Amino acid sequence: MGKKFLLTLVMATCLCAMPTIAVSAAQATQNPGMPAPASSSADEEWQKLQNTWDALSKKQKEQLYKAREAIDKADCNFIDKAVECNLLEKEIGEKMKEHIKARTAAIRQEGDIPIFRRAIRQKQ
Repeated sequence: MGKKFLLTLVMATCLCAMPTIAVSAAQATQNPGMPAPASSSADEEWQKLQNTWDALSKKQKEQLYKAREAIDKADCNFIDKAVECNLLEKEIGEKMKEHIKARTAAIRQEGDIPIFRRAIRQKQ
């Protein structure tokens, strides 16, 4: 019971922090007074991560995809509880869960690293 509670607490914290991080990143790129991020360094780090991902076996990648899906399941359970406690409207909760499932399906289908999707971040 304690592990499930801790996992739910961590996931709730992550869900709450992500919009703040996204807004902060968007403001930094839109604000000309802020220094530009070091893109070449970020590109190098991304390439290292991609090389490591490419070197993994199919079994290792499958384990990571399954771990990502377990996190998504915990997120959906949290959303269900938030709806049950009237923190979210049911329709919004359903849309959030649909987005989570679609995102993970696309990551797996495209063979992306199941941590985040660089292409989506670059388009925004």
